[in-house]
Amino acid sequence: ITLSGAEASAKCYLQAIHAGQGAYQGQTLTVWGEYRDQLEKRPEGWRIVHRELDVFQVSGDIGGTALAADTPAP
Repeated sequence: ITLSGAEASAKCYLQAIHAGQGAYQGQTLTVWGEYRDQLEKRPEGWRIVHRELDVFQVSGDIGGTALAADTPAP
């Protein structure tokens, strides 16, 4: 986290596991990446005002190919 007055930027790694439903029952999609957030301090507290997702890797059988194709390599 980098703080500058009432603004901040933050990064965090993620692993998101998605479980299929309906026709995709029993299938999964796992995404590994990093969120890059811009935050502002407001009267109600800190709020994310912008978020970017940098996808590092996609594995699974629920539409991961399209996600991986749209994401530039690091």
